[in-house]
Amino acid sequence: MTTQRKEALRIRLDEAKLKKTRHRTMVLDVLDQENTFLSADDIYLKLKQEDASVSLSTVYRILETFVQTGLVSPIALDDTKPMLYEIAHAHHAHHLICRQCHKVIHVEHCPLEHYETRLEKAHGFTIDEHRLNFYGVCEACANTDQ
Repeated sequence: MTTQRKEALRIRLDEAKLKKTRHRTMVLDVLDQENTFLSADDIYLKLKQEDASVSLSTVYRILETFVQTGLVSPIALDDTKPMLYEIAHAHHAHHLICRQCHKVIHVEHCPLEHYETRLEKAHGFTIDEHRLNFYGVCEACANTDQ
């Protein structure tokens, strides 16, 4: 990892008002390097490949802290799969999720912004968050089924 990337991760921890522990930095580094959704088990195995002395329960605790502080975004593929995590994006996004290979594709534009405003006005309700995922089959999986 470059010095610049390490510094960027340290800044993210500072902004979240978290101590820069070795394990937190390592978990954040794995998520940053992979640039995709990973399970806690995936992260743990990658850390073990680096010969890190970290337990799976520590990885779960770190991820929970990162989710609470907004450093990491979780996503549930469905009720039978483990939660997946990625570095949080600076802006709101939705996802396309392949039911076959579990690929997750980001949809940067939110089509619900205007609808959210109408709902707030119509119901006197303040919306502070929404989540929308689309489930189906990605192009690669669809091509293998033909």
